[in-house]
Amino acid sequence: MKTTYLIFVFLLGWFTNGFAHNEIPYNLEDDKIQITYNSSKGDASIVWSDMRIEFIEIIASNGQFMPVIPVFDAKSLHMNDLMSGTYTLIFKTASEELYSRTIEVNR
Repeated sequence: MKTTYLIFVFLLGWFTNGFAHNEIPYNLEDDKIQITYNSSKGDASIVWSDMRIEFIEIIASNGQFMPVIPVFDAKSLHMNDLMSGTYTLIFKTASEELYSRTIEVNR
């Protein structure tokens, strides 16, 4: 009986250790930012889950002025009636750029 118990404990420890080292690599950018937009209407919805994001900088290729937007505790941003062009969205803290995404609007 003791031998069976010792074998069981040994196998349990061995299997647990084997499964513990099979971690799935995690990319920090996975699902942190989700952008949905309607290219023909010029509407965009942005949702993020990274708590480090403090500002969103929007750079428009068409010359449209877009100020840097402080997000405070917000988790989403909705933009309507965007003009045709390419918009680069830069998600940043006060000191570094975290993520960059691009959307293209064709109205």
